[in-house]
Formats: sequence, C-alpha cells, structure tokens
Amino acid sequence: MYTTLPALAQLARQLQNYPLVNKAVIEAVGTDIPTIGLARNPIERKELIFEQALTFLLFFVVAPAHALGYRKLAHKAYNLPKQFMDVAFTDLKDLPTFKQAITQLPDKLARLNKETLLPWQKPKPFIKPNFNHITLTDPLRKKTLKAKTWMWSLDLMTVCALTGSIGFAKNIVGRLLSGTKHFTGEIGVVDQQQLDELYYKKPKGAAPKKESHKGAIVYTASAIIPAITGTLIWAACKKPHTGNGIGKRFMRGMATFSNRLDHRRGIFISLASLFGAATVFNIGLFTAARSKNERREVLMKKVPMQTTFFLGDLILMFLANYHYLKKKGIKPTSHIEVGIQRAPKELKKTVGKRLAKTFWGMFALNTIMVGGLVVLNNWLTTKRIKQEAATHQVANTWLKTFNWKNRPLRQ
Repeated sequence: MYTTLPALAQLARQLQNYPLVNKAVIEAVGTDIPTIGLARNPIERKELIFEQALTFLLFFVVAPAHALGYRKLAHKAYNLPKQFMDVAFTDLKDLPTFKQAITQLPDKLARLNKETLLPWQKPKPFIKPNFNHITLTDPLRKKTLKAKTWMWSLDLMTVCALTGSIGFAKNIVGRLLSGTKHFTGEIGVVDQQQLDELYYKKPKGAAPKKESHKGAIVYTASAIIPAITGTLIWAACKKPHTGNGIGKRFMRGMATFSNRLDHRRGIFISLASLFGAATVFNIGLFTAARSKNERREVLMKKVPMQTTFFLGDLILMFLANYHYLKKKGIKPTSHIEVGIQRAPKELKKTVGKRLAKTFWGMFALNTIMVGGLVVLNNWLTTKRIKQEAATHQVANTWLKTFNWKNRPLRQ
C-alpha cells in the first residue's frame, strides 16, 4: 500500500507515525537553524549550539537507547517474552482482549517490520514468533501490564530528569564562556559596566534562589508526572470498570487514552508522553533563567513552539484537508496513515500525496514561526535593556549632581 507513494510522502507518513523522530527533524531543521543563526552575539551563539545539541542528543539519541535498556530489564525481570512488550496498553484491559492480541501479535510484528521502513531502507528478514506453548492466564496479563507500566514510568522519569537539567547545564557553559552569570542574550546590548549594575541592583533584602532549590522543582516534576500517570494506567487497565460513576467513567477514559501514551515499537515515546517530557524541559529552562528577560523569552518562544508542535500541525492539517477529503467521500483526518486507510483503493496514492504535501507545508510554517519568535524576542530584550540602562544612568547622574548641602530643609 505505502510503497507506491513518492519518497517524500513515505517519509512524511513515517515522521507522523514516530513523534520522537518527527520532533527530531523539526528540532534540527525548523528550530535549531533559525535559533542559532539569529543569535545576538558570539557567546550566545556558542551557548545555543551547546543547548540545542544537548537537547537533540538527550531527546532523540539517549532517550531511545535507555528505553531499549528499560524494555530489556522489564521483560527479563518479569520473565516475559520480549515481544509481549509490544502489546498495547488497551489490549491488556481484560483476558479475552489479551488473548486476541497475543494471537494477532506475530502478524502485527511482521506488518510493522515492513511498514516502518524509511524510503531508503530495505526489508529485513523476519521470523514470526510462536506463542502456542504459553498458557494465557489473567495473572500473566497483569504481569505484562505491570512490566509495561514499570518500563514506561521509569523511562519517562529518566527523559524528564535529563532534559529538565539542560537549562542548568546551559548556564554553566554560558558562565564559562562569558565569565559572568548574566543572560548571554543581553551581553553587548549596553556597556558591560552598565549591565553589571543592572544585574546587581537588587531589592532590599532580596536573596537569589540557589541552583539546588531551582533544580528541586524540576526533579520533583520529573518524578511526579510519570509516577502518577503510570499508576493511573495500571489502575485503569488492571480490571474492567463498569458503571456510570465519575470515577468509573474516568478510569474507562484513561484505559482508552493509555493507547496514546504507549511507546512506538517499544522504544520511541508517543506524542502524549513527549508532551509531558517537553513540559518538564520548559519548566527547567524557566526555573534556570538568569534574568526576567530570559524568563520572558522562554515563555514567548517555548510555549508557542510546544503548542504548535503538539496541536498546531494536527489542527491546521485537519482544516487544510477538510473540504478536500469531504469531496472525496473520506472522513476528514489530520493523519496521513489514517487518511490512506480510509480512502478507496483507487484514491489511496492521491490522498497520501495530498496529505504529505500539507504535512511539509506545516513544517515550513513552523520554521517561519520559530524564526519570527526569535526575531521578536531579540528586539524586545534589546529594547528593554537599553531602557533600563538609560533609566538607571539618569538616576545615577541625578544623585551625583544634586546639591545635597543646599537642599531645602523639611518643614
């Protein structure tokens, strides 16, 4: 079905199916290039190169590697066949569904082995596993669920803790490069002495937070978010939840939503999981910010960028293709793979190409937006630093020239 698509359309389909890889491409091309290219001074450029390189390394190289390690640990610790880690959370909600999933698992793995190839890859030989010798019981189902939730929670905790530390690591590099604790984006805007005076002009009695206190916020979030979510997945899928109570309905919804949290091919975190990790990453950048201008830049750049990646692309793709798919008699969608599956045989290639073109259009739009946000933040920071420096200089000049001896006495 998919091999008839042009190479770029196949690549777009694969990028959508694997959010971690998708994010890696957007990060490298759509974010890193404009961010580094528009740096305000050589020191900031070097710091940004370090930050973006570390972000790419931790999210897109280290994350799949430690996920693979946790996956191996989980199936060995719980004495399960490694292929059982590919069973979806939603297929572990009851014994009949679990049995059906295991029966279909060999064919599912064989299909994925072909469909997940990138345009330049060749199919690898695949031998279907045989599970006929395994007695499928409810304790085995629960054990598989426990192994998967343990692996998922620990993996996401690691991703959050590592990426949440990037802001603090970036500050250390900035300090080594500049010799100061200042936000490197402000360096060069005004005279260094004026900038020093602005930084050390503290309100009376104010004390800066220690790095360890700021780090505690990040690491607490890194532990709490995956732990709570993992516990909810376990509770929701452990047994069927019948009834119309709020709690029962919530658990049923959580069991359904757990499919969106599942790792893809066992080692690539899903879009929903990636959203949690990206949130902790941005919390780390915000708490590590060295000035109010840097905090503003984190909010103005990272929040829109995160929103666009996780929601914007899908919403815009849905709207851009809504009327086109309606005319073809296909239920509208923002996913290339779903659109191809819904299309009749004679339209599959045409629909796939159309949806892929829209995907690349959204990619270009994201790049333009990032560049615009960087330019806007650079302008705002420069303007505010110059205004603060001018106000501070006027105040200092007045204090030095005022004739204190001849000042009028208070009546």
